[in-house]
Amino acid sequence: MKHTYPLARIWRYLLIVSSVGFSSMFLLPVIIGNFPGKASDFIWAAIIAGGISGAYSYGTITSKIITSPAGIEAVAFGISLQATWDKVERVDINPYGFVNLVSKDSLYKNKLVSTLLRPLAYNRTIQLSPYIDDLATSDLLQDIAKYVPNSNIPELVAENTSSTKPFQKVGTIGLYQLGSFLLLALLAAIFRKEAQYLKASGVHNATLISYIITSSLILGPFFNAITLLGYNAEISGLPESEISHKARTYYLNPIVTLLLGFGVGAIIWAVCQSRSIIVEREQDFVLVTVLLAAVSLRVSAAIERLIFKDDVR
Repeated sequence: MKHTYPLARIWRYLLIVSSVGFSSMFLLPVIIGNFPGKASDFIWAAIIAGGISGAYSYGTITSKIITSPAGIEAVAFGISLQATWDKVERVDINPYGFVNLVSKDSLYKNKLVSTLLRPLAYNRTIQLSPYIDDLATSDLLQDIAKYVPNSNIPELVAENTSSTKPFQKVGTIGLYQLGSFLLLALLAAIFRKEAQYLKASGVHNATLISYIITSSLILGPFFNAITLLGYNAEISGLPESEISHKARTYYLNPIVTLLLGFGVGAIIWAVCQSRSIIVEREQDFVLVTVLLAAVSLRVSAAIERLIFKDDVR
């Protein structure tokens, strides 16, 4: 009997928000009324935005895992990977905390693709995490354990079952970070438009602050995404109070990044004004924005500890 497992709820939300977000980024100049191009440029932007949104929507609807007595099949964005149960080697959790099913042989028929993915064993891997809401109660893992009775799944679940609350899970944090980025990016774009009006009115370096804010807000999620890759593995051996501290740090980070960008931008602008320096190229301050994005998470952690100092154990 076949069983079909769609994407877990949090992964569906992530894809939907990503779809709306990336599409909105193309249309942001139109949304804030600052589109300098022709009508044809807008049409192309709408086509690109629609294509991105359609691709994400297609992935959300069609991605699934199917189990049957014959084997397991993973379908994602139109790509199907299949393995018979006798070819399943193990189910494990990688260093980043993601659950994978590992096959004994390559899952790709194309030799070039298989060769490119072989160094990290990705040619033999099916990711299960996007289809699992909770490791301990996952019907998918129980289904796999039924068809592969000698698997390591019971031990895997027993060793890695954590008591994390919904707000502490990496998927929830990622969704919050993505939603915050979209909202703050819109606010930063509006702020930049207003700064351009001030510049046109004769206020020197008026767009400098908005450049630093916007750039740090764009780079911040990139650095956060890298650290979130190892979040599950990092919290696996921590007490509940420490997990809460780490989770709250990520929730504070978008606001901290915005305030840091505004504060540092205002200081640089004031220095330039006091010395009558006119900045010709805002891009000269790109290293400042990279540094802000890189340290914002550490600053958020320090602020979180101050706010929730009574929770420190």
